[in-house]
Amino acid sequence: MIIDYNQFVPKKPLLDNTLWVVEQVPGMTYKKDMTASLRDKGYWASYNRPYFDEIRKVSGHTAAEAAHGALYSYADGPRATIFKTLAPLTEHLMDMRNLMTRNAWPGEGVLPNSPGHAISSRMDLSFSKIPNGGIDAKLINRCLFRGMQCQAISGPSHDSQKPFSWMDGGMETMKGWPHMGLPDLWDFGWIMMSPTSKLNALVDVDVCPS
Repeated sequence: MIIDYNQFVPKKPLLDNTLWVVEQVPGMTYKKDMTASLRDKGYWASYNRPYFDEIRKVSGHTAAEAAHGALYSYADGPRATIFKTLAPLTEHLMDMRNLMTRNAWPGEGVLPNSPGHAISSRMDLSFSKIPNGGIDAKLINRCLFRGMQCQAISGPSHDSQKPFSWMDGGMETMKGWPHMGLPDLWDFGWIMMSPTSKLNALVDVDVCPS
């Protein structure tokens, strides 16, 4: 997903060529200007499901959706359903932080009802008990982009779920999975980052100086 901020003028309709989406599988690349969709819906989201029909067919997603239903759909999968409800309500960086780290299982209201199908997946909480899922999030807006800064958080979702830990009372929670050198408890907060350093405080600036 490629955004050309040179095309963006605050409070004006998005110009064509503001958003390009590129999808690739071995032997095939497909790309298209998707600004019209962004103008129409107000957001563009990616759910680990290809969007373009050509890529969906070659990668097996078209057949998988036909056989197994919306789980393999771009438009109607669990994450897409959550985004349809919440993305139009997302206006500020604080809202976006909450959305990108969201895991409200078991109350998401989607099927399959699994912590692995929330916006920020937590497969360690599911029946499979594997350390798989969302491991971080990074955000920018126009103001942060102009300052070469971003907001970032490390670790699985823990706003509504218990923080992920490799140990529980001296016992391994994920036996057989290497984690040498990693922190035990992943309960980190959001930070501001620049190309050269970590900044001290979050800044929720939505209107940049011209």
